[in-house]
Amino acid sequence: MSRILVVDDNEINIQLLQFELDNEGHTTVAARSGREALSLLRQGATFDLILLDLYMPLMSGIEVLRALKADPLLATLPVIMVTASDLDDSMIEALDMGADDYVTKPFSFRVLAARMRTSLRLREVQEKLRATNRHLNMLATTDALTSLTNRRSFMQQSDREVVRSIRHQQGLVMAIIDVDHFKRVNDCYGHAAGDKVLISLAKELKGQVRECDILGRIGGEEFAICMPQTETEQAVIAVERLREAVESMEIDIGGQVLSITLSIGLSQLHGSDLNLIEIMREADLALYQAKNEGRNRCSIH
Repeated sequence: MSRILVVDDNEINIQLLQFELDNEGHTTVAARSGREALSLLRQGATFDLILLDLYMPLMSGIEVLRALKADPLLATLPVIMVTASDLDDSMIEALDMGADDYVTKPFSFRVLAARMRTSLRLREVQEKLRATNRHLNMLATTDALTSLTNRRSFMQQSDREVVRSIRHQQGLVMAIIDVDHFKRVNDCYGHAAGDKVLISLAKELKGQVRECDILGRIGGEEFAICMPQTETEQAVIAVERLREAVESMEIDIGGQVLSITLSIGLSQLHGSDLNLIEIMREADLALYQAKNEGRNRCSIH
């Protein structure tokens, strides 16, 4: 069953509620003041629902509710207010503030139990909806094959980094990476082999970049890394290390060992006259230069 937090300064009310709730199979914890309740919650205690008395000394139920709704980690927790009158302006204020329901003293426990079930069902539906939205957001921002950031999300995140770098006058380098002769892999070994190469490469790239870097797959065999707080010299060292690591990879394709190489183009953010599109265009030009010079190398525009 559910874990219920009972918040009330009246010991008799607490004991009555705990008795009834325990008989229903719930686990109940009592807090005898608003401050004690918030302390329990902020220390990590988890509950499925709160029964919150409206009138308590030192910290009222309204003040507790306001603190709950202001905390992103606690704001979605269902709250049923317990009040002496449903005509009270404070009760209306609590409902407007986000309380899920209320009961009026003296109340029938059967009515309270029914309202609790409704609130708990609604919480379950909302949790499923949030999980679905998280999954949809992941699908919308993640490349299905490699699990890297997809092009759309990469551009959005990188654009924010460019704006931030300009505002704080910090360095930023864009790297565009292309797998050399990738078409030959597909032609000679099949598209399943090509997919395995891209998955293996993505795993290696993830292991090479910093936590602050933005790594994404932006095309078929094309990847990009946005490197904030980075100057060109640092970026060259990083991508050369990456290029050499990829060159030494051995990818098993149906019993055959396949190796790949990368061509990489770099572009440095210079002042406030560049935007993301221009930086990407310059990195693309550097990539073409690396290819024209024989591939398996890094070039700077």
